[in-house]
Amino acid sequence: MGVRIAHEHLNAIGIAHGGFMAMLADSAFGVVMVRRFGTLQPRTLHLSVDYLGPVHAGDWVEAHVDMLKQGRRVANVNCRIMVGDRTALHAAGVFYLGNSDGRPDRIASVSPLEGRAPS
Repeated sequence: MGVRIAHEHLNAIGIAHGGFMAMLADSAFGVVMVRRFGTLQPRTLHLSVDYLGPVHAGDWVEAHVDMLKQGRRVANVNCRIMVGDRTALHAAGVFYLGNSDGRPDRIASVSPLEGRAPS
């Protein structure tokens, strides 16, 4: 997942707004998990963000997501927002994999870090 940073993404000091960058990481987590698990709609339980370097207008940023651990109801995931070879942001997320009523989705029965959910 990537985006070209535009003037609208900048804060008052002329670099990409931290909230926009955090939203990009959180969105990348969701996209990767939905692609991996099908109809699953993961919910963010915790998001930790480390800003490692500035991002400027015109920069192309890419989100690289790694699933670290997936249990029955919770997944731990990392994201690096890259500008070329430079890491501009690192995010760690914990995501709930169950239904909104508290019961796990059928997807939660997938073995950790293995392919897609059974049909």
